[in-house]
Amino acid sequence: MARNKPRGKTKHVIIEVDATKMIEDMMASGEEVQPIIRAYRLGLCFIIVAYSKKLGWHMSISHPERYPHMEEVRVARENLLSSNIIMALIIQNGQEDMEMDNTYHLFEINRIAE
Repeated sequence: MARNKPRGKTKHVIIEVDATKMIEDMMASGEEVQPIIRAYRLGLCFIIVAYSKKLGWHMSISHPERYPHMEEVRVARENLLSSNIIMALIIQNGQEDMEMDNTYHLFEINRIAE
């Protein structure tokens, strides 16, 4: 029987990528750019981590062919954000409201709890 996921522990490598072009495109389109923004790759997943004083931390993770597996989300979150930041995965109602397919968005919720 074929398995979709490898057995045992797998090594995850997160690589920071140059976000300059992405930031320039966002600014050119009039989109608000957060003061701190970084981009990463985890296999085929593309990850953006951003921070603003008003909204706190935000992480988006996407995959070109499917939604990221929860293991990929967990690895990205644990390796790219401090463990004392409480994050929540927001699942939007309806595909028509989503800007990108195959993307999960995690938001800091510490500020809500304070």
